[in-house]
Amino acid sequence: MTLLIQLDRLLNVMKF
Repeated sequence: MTLLIQLDRLLNVMKF
């Protein structure tokens, strides 16, 4: 379930 974590990270970076 690393996809969920990566997605969360990507979203966080995009939000920046």
